[in-house]
Amino acid sequence: MELAQFGKQVNFSPSSQKLIGLYFSAHWCPPARLFTPKLITLYNLINSPNKQLEIISVSFDRDLACWESYFEEMPWLAIPFTNERLRMSLAKQLNIKNPFKLIILSPDGKIITFNGIEDLKSKGSDAFDYWNTTNSSMARFKSPPFCSSGHLMVFADSKEGKKCHLCSCELITGWACQECDLLLCHSCQEWKCNSVLDESELKCLNLHPLRMGQSLNEFYMKRFLNEIYNCRTCNELQKGEGFHCRPCLFDICTECFKVIKDSKGMNRTKCSQGHDMLWSNNLCMIIQEKFKYCKFRCEDCGESYLGGGAFACIDCEYYQCVKCFALVSTPSL
Repeated sequence: MELAQFGKQVNFSPSSQKLIGLYFSAHWCPPARLFTPKLITLYNLINSPNKQLEIISVSFDRDLACWESYFEEMPWLAIPFTNERLRMSLAKQLNIKNPFKLIILSPDGKIITFNGIEDLKSKGSDAFDYWNTTNSSMARFKSPPFCSSGHLMVFADSKEGKKCHLCSCELITGWACQECDLLLCHSCQEWKCNSVLDESELKCLNLHPLRMGQSLNEFYMKRFLNEIYNCRTCNELQKGEGFHCRPCLFDICTECFKVIKDSKGMNRTKCSQGHDMLWSNNLCMIIQEKFKYCKFRCEDCGESYLGGGAFACIDCEYYQCVKCFALVSTPSL
């Protein structure tokens, strides 16, 4: 990226060690004009004796002369005022609506916080340690954390009375989307970032889409001190990877998933009236509403199953578990 520094053009590439601050400001904005000298003092203090924080100024000034006069006092880098396209593109991408904002980025470009100014006002130079701690927490993520609406999320400390919106556990460390008023604990946000949303029709009992991940045993060990989970379709204890709904603690093992996914290409068994047996995610919900209990009995093996789906003829109340379906079904020609 080409930047300006004291009237000269310089080439800038992110360092593997330095945090980056995008400072949106303008000389005509009184809060920015009053804060900039304090930011200069903090910048010099944080970077003494070694540079650990790089700031890049993004100007909202109205003309080149004002920007040059304002930028002359700043000891950091800036996007050249003449590169209006880049300045406005950054502001739009980061949803900057006023010319007074400091956004802190990790060395690889992940957003640590939108509230750099507030952090510096409340914590002084210790804000840098706070940002570094957040950066270390973010390092394990494969990609920047986003909410389901696509907004970038920011790090959140433990807040009294606040709970994760996915697992309902009390928040210790986690992530927040200020636009959606969404709060996720570190474990749930890590799960969302490092798991894959299943694009098939497979859902949990409450019809939430499942996510496939390889570390279900780690989650259950942290939450319940037991790394084994129960597959809700075959009723067998499993370890390792699986398909998971975090709010409902609903899991399907990979073997059952394969049977359900491949069932569209199988010659299906039929109910006593000759109807095709179709996969039903919400079979137990239907039974719960009708009979006030949440389980079904497989017509083939006679076992009762609680909570998961089954192959079913809803009209005839004829049900078949995943294990029996796999035994009697054959690929269609």
